[in-house]
Amino acid sequence: MRLSAITSLTALAVVCWSGAARAQSVPEVVQVEHRPPVGIELSLGVRADQVRGGGFEAFSEDHNMAELLLAASYRVAGSPQAGVTVGAAWNHGTASSTARGTDSTLDLDRVSLSVALHRAVWRRLTVLGRVGAGAVRLKAGLAEASVLDVNQYSSGTTLAQKHWAPVVEGAVGAALRLGEVARPREPVFALWLVVDGGYSLAGSTTLALAGNAGPTPARTDLPVQLGKVTPGGAFVNFSAALTF
Repeated sequence: MRLSAITSLTALAVVCWSGAARAQSVPEVVQVEHRPPVGIELSLGVRADQVRGGGFEAFSEDHNMAELLLAASYRVAGSPQAGVTVGAAWNHGTASSTARGTDSTLDLDRVSLSVALHRAVWRRLTVLGRVGAGAVRLKAGLAEASVLDVNQYSSGTTLAQKHWAPVVEGAVGAALRLGEVARPREPVFALWLVVDGGYSLAGSTTLALAGNAGPTPARTDLPVQLGKVTPGGAFVNFSAALTF
């Protein structure tokens, strides 16, 4: 009887100890959680843009320009499922061709601030809409060979013009989550494929390229007129975004 009682008590103690051990391990599982997301999004991509006006024909065979896209945003309200973000973006594009028998180049830089709304419609799919405003800078250049016989520019002269214009735009799109990296006690890093498009309105400029050299006797420095350029129209953005 004593041996049986001792055996029973030992078995009961083992069961109790095992249950206590399991009970102590539960808080550990609860503690292994991810930190709340910071709400930052970093994007890298390309922008297919439209540049209107007859002056752009001196730099491209069509009215399209491919641009580099860099952007960053921060969620100021809401949650990852639905919220409001503010962001900043920079675009850079270059078009080059020949005009009047010489090389021509047009550089475009666009900086803008935006406000966006996003909402998750599926576990991996989010729709978004945004409006933004900023400025666009055009820098047009033309070698001197095309005007040597007309305006008597000296050899080595480069004709150029810079212009800043205001710009506003709106776009709608969608983001597809491709994957994520989730580590205990750290924010979840997610990779997204983002596509959005819309329309931008920008101020126009009439290109009248002039030489950068100083005045020279017996030389007529008449600007070369290339026509009007408007760096606004329909556009589409393709980018990869990292959120955390």
